[in-house]
Parts: sequence; structure tokens; C-alpha cells
Amino acid sequence: MAAYRPTLTHDLAHRMVAVVAERTGTRPETDLYPRLVTAVAAAVLLTVFDCDDVAGPEDRAERVRAAFALLRAGL
Repeated sequence: MAAYRPTLTHDLAHRMVAVVAERTGTRPETDLYPRLVTAVAAAVLLTVFDCDDVAGPEDRAERVRAAFALLRAGL
């Protein structure tokens, strides 16, 4: 599975960009917005998973909610 991770991540990111673009009426090829939203969402998830070493996976959902709340508040 680890050998396929970069390909899976790349494919998932492209799919997420396409979904965000469709929902926002933007163009995934040229508009920054869908790419930024996807990158920020990915950064939230990576940050939350990085905390698992200390906080443990049982609080992961709450950390995801808290991270997105920080973004909504303007960080």
C-alpha cells in the first residue's frame, strides 16, 4: 500500500479539486480557489494525523472539527 500512496494521494487531490470547482462554479484548471481549498483540507488532515502520536486516534474527529473551526475563525 505504501508504494501506491503518492499516486492515490495525487488522484484524490485531483478529484477533490474537481468537486470543489464544480460546487463553486470555478475552473479546476485555472482557478486558485478549488486548489487552495483542497490544499488546506489536506493540511488539516495531515496535521491532525501528526498529533496522533501524542493525543491518540480516539480524539481525531474532534481535532478535525477544531482545526476547521480555527480556519473558519481566521486562524
